[in-house]
Amino acid sequence: MGPPTKSVEFFATQFDRQIVAAEYALNPFERLALPWLSGSLLDLGCGLGNLSLAAARSGCRVTAIDACANAVADLGARASRDALPVEAFEALLVAADAYKRTRSTDPKALADAIRTTNITDNVSIGPGIQFDAKGQNDKLKNAAIQNRGGKLVTVAPKEASNAAPELPMPPYDRR
Repeated sequence: MGPPTKSVEFFATQFDRQIVAAEYALNPFERLALPWLSGSLLDLGCGLGNLSLAAARSGCRVTAIDACANAVADLGARASRDALPVEAFEALLVAADAYKRTRSTDPKALADAIRTTNITDNVSIGPGIQFDAKGQNDKLKNAAIQNRGGKLVTVAPKEASNAAPELPMPPYDRR
């Protein structure tokens, strides 16, 4: 995919700092928007997913997407830990990669570019994000990731792990 843009780098640095400091408060806009949210929600550019998690706690089913892999991984871990209905994806990486390669918003050009996606710098284990003839990422592998002092470590499956699981994990305010 190439190097991240300056804005993705900026937000990734900010999100990494917030993860280490466990700063997950809703911003003023999110606090105002939350009471108006219901049903299914797409949080595009979710960042750390503070609004996604708050909406899920209030009964929404949330799909959260961001280009910052650490933020997506942290959001997924927090949603899983709290058993919240939030699906966190790096799908924005696919869309950004397709746009970057085509420099176009033409739907056909973007669809063709997505079919040839080959992103290897992502959060998932395995060979990265690629699509087969049916449009499926058939090489996708799932992993369990823990945030340890702002560093994401893979704890399962064993063949992909770079650390043993830390169980129980300390609460976020004690890491």
